[in-house]
Amino acid sequence: MSKLLYVVFFCSSFLFSQDLEVDPVFTGAFGSATINDKIYNQFSIRPEFAFEKFAMGLDIYFYFDENGELYSKNWNFSSSKSTLQTIVDKIYYVRWGQPDDDMYFRIGTLPTITLGHGSLVSNYSNSTDYPRVRRTGFNFKKKINNYTLEIIHSNLKNIFEPAVFGINNTFDFSSQLKLNVALVADFNQQKGLVDSDSDGVPDYLEPDFANDENQWFAEQFYIEDNEDCIQGFAAYNDLYGGLPEEESAGSCYCEDNSQTCLGGDLYNTKTACEDNSGIWVPNIAPNGVHDYCDQHVNNAVNNFFDSYNLINEDDQVSGISFGVSYDLSSDLYIYSEFSKLYGNTSNPYSDDDSFDTKLGYGFIPIGLKGDWDKFSIAVDFRQNSDNYIYNYWDRNYDHSRIVVNPVEDDSNSLITKESQLYNYGESNGMSINITSNLLKFFNISFDYQHLNTRLWNQDLGDYKTDSNKSFYAKLDLDTSMINKIRIAEIFYQKINVKDIFDSQNNENSLLGYNLGLQMSEDMVFILKGRKTYVQNENGDYEPFKTTQIETQILF
Repeated sequence: MSKLLYVVFFCSSFLFSQDLEVDPVFTGAFGSATINDKIYNQFSIRPEFAFEKFAMGLDIYFYFDENGELYSKNWNFSSSKSTLQTIVDKIYYVRWGQPDDDMYFRIGTLPTITLGHGSLVSNYSNSTDYPRVRRTGFNFKKKINNYTLEIIHSNLKNIFEPAVFGINNTFDFSSQLKLNVALVADFNQQKGLVDSDSDGVPDYLEPDFANDENQWFAEQFYIEDNEDCIQGFAAYNDLYGGLPEEESAGSCYCEDNSQTCLGGDLYNTKTACEDNSGIWVPNIAPNGVHDYCDQHVNNAVNNFFDSYNLINEDDQVSGISFGVSYDLSSDLYIYSEFSKLYGNTSNPYSDDDSFDTKLGYGFIPIGLKGDWDKFSIAVDFRQNSDNYIYNYWDRNYDHSRIVVNPVEDDSNSLITKESQLYNYGESNGMSINITSNLLKFFNISFDYQHLNTRLWNQDLGDYKTDSNKSFYAKLDLDTSMINKIRIAEIFYQKINVKDIFDSQNNENSLLGYNLGLQMSEDMVFILKGRKTYVQNENGDYEPFKTTQIETQILF
């Protein structure tokens, strides 16, 4: 607790000690949060300040249970690694400059990232499910003469295997002509699984121990918890520890060589075995532990690591894009972009090994974009090969990167976004993007893509000519004109579906809203909701809803 108070005091004193250009803003919030089906009372302090080009925002939060006990997982100082993670976790953002400056960086939440003309990375955000999942991203831009370098990293907490690591290079050949080269990678899609206790074992493998970093599966401490496993049994090299052979440890096998004739009785002995017409084998594991316990734990360990080893295999997907643009005027330009994904998808055919699983490419031969004061529009024509989708790293990528698919035998399978690209065949069509705040009270952002394509049809067991549509819309209200409303926005995403207006959804579907009501001069009631979709054992997608309710106080 003393270390916790020191960290809070250090951060606060640092803020107060600055000779600030802009007065710091302190807000507090209280509400509730659910962690592993347990409700906690939440209290947080959120100071923000700015000095010239430097700005910082912190989110120092606490969870208390019904007994007033602090949920300590978010305040772990047991090692240098956990201490660093605890401190980094409290940074909402650290920023220098603005995105259009010659020098800019931001650490923390990344609201929206697009590289090049968006073929690979379009409107990616690492904070879609914040604060339920807190990621500390990094975005850096530096312009040197006619060259601009941009680096993005989606989560410094997982520094070697982020969901998105990208390097974007822009070359200004003239005042009108620009060339863009972007390299993007997800070094291991398996790391997209939620790991609440940061023990390296995702929650889906340890559902009962998701917040216990010392235990992964039920049988892990079976021997320690059962005295019968070691009581009366000695090590093999001590020749039964002076016990008569009839009382020593061993295993009892039946005539069909199956174990055991005594039904797993912890007190198996040679005498009892022979009384049941079994074949007695002395302790084959010379560790002073009864073979039944050894076997029981070993089976559990093997089953656990069979699944655990799968998620630690490198499963990388990457991409590269080349784009060019030419300014027709100060607010209008044409562009073109080619992009290629690298990796392998699944083979949908059970009896055809000739299917090419390599990921494909996309090509925008020509596009036109106009950007005026209160209105912008972009229209392009596009085509792509098999095993490819545009905007692979989108706003919902951290959710669709990998999903757990439950099956009927109560086991789980893992499905990566890459593995599902076989669903999309050769395509051609168009895309349109509109952003506007022409209306007095509304800011609107709208993206629509329509492709004529071949989609995999599970019932036919083959591809079928169809349409593939994607839709994203966001609506913001200008709350400065509305009394008592501080925040009002809603966004909706439905990607790579046949019909954007039907009720079918998939792991790429997303609905969210943020609402803030002013209760008094210094108090705002905040309501945030998110709805995504997960697949059940029948292959159907069910909604997964999260709601955050809190009250913010301005100090």
